[in-house]
This record gives sequence, C-alpha cells and structure tokens, in this order.
Amino acid sequence: MLAGVEIRAKWIPGVENVTADWLSRWGGEDEASISFSWFNFFNDHWDPFTVDYMASAENAKVARFFSRFSSLGAEGVEALGVSWKGERAWVFPPFAIIGKVVSHARRSEVEGVMIVPFWEAQPWWPVLMEAARAWFVVPKGVRVLEEGECRWSLIFVNFSFRV
Repeated sequence: MLAGVEIRAKWIPGVENVTADWLSRWGGEDEASISFSWFNFFNDHWDPFTVDYMASAENAKVARFFSRFSSLGAEGVEALGVSWKGERAWVFPPFAIIGKVVSHARRSEVEGVMIVPFWEAQPWWPVLMEAARAWFVVPKGVRVLEEGECRWSLIFVNFSFRV
C-alpha cells in the first residue's frame, strides 16, 4: 500500500473482459480494400485523389492516408478527428460507421469518392446522394475487392459537399 492506495489484481476470463480485450479479438472485418484496377479507373476518370481516409499501410490507395491504428507511413490516425476541407478524398469506410463518415465529410465541405453499399433505406443515403455529382453501381457478384467477395452491390459516389 502506497499513500493510502491499494491495488489488487484479479484474473478474469478473456471472454468476460470485453472492454480491455477488444483489440485482441478484432479480426479486421472492416479491412476490405477496393482493387487497384477499380481505384485506378476512378482516379483517372473522376480527378486524382489527394488522400485515402480509411486505409492501412497494406491497403492504402493514395500516398497520403489515414489509418484506424498507428500504421507505418500513415499521415494520421482517426480520420474523423481532422478536417478534410480542401482535399479530394478516397473513402471506403467500414459499414458500421458510414453515417458518421458522411456527416464528417459534409461538415468538412470536402469532395471525393465514397464507396458504400447500395443501401437506400439507410439514414445517410439521402445526404450522400444529394451531394452526388455522379455515381457508378457495381452489381453484387462483380469482383471489386482485393480479396474475398462483397455480399452487397456497391456504389461509387463522386460527391461534393463544398459550398
């Protein structure tokens, strides 16, 4: 005991320790990556991108990228914590945070391409589509990802939230 503080350690099974143990259980479910052939097509046809906001060192499509975790070469961590204003963004967000990403893009008054499931019933859908300048729908079953298959039809939305 030091200065009236007593610390006791107690072992608990990992399955019950979900708060402290979440990172070791994260399996990278949202680490999907668009293939370079698809990226190159949109980079060539819809103006070059300046930054990839939802990437890792392994799947970044632009030299400047932000990563979920500390990553070699990343310009930063937690892309939703910085303004995107003035950038031409490439954004393939994890599905669970699409609403937050669309809101952040809108607040940042940014333009770019966002790849999302064709999911018209979602609350973020009308906000993103109102900012759309063009879009391209990829039917379910067409190979778009670097690895694995996508279970949804994806839409590449060329958007601008600039005022």
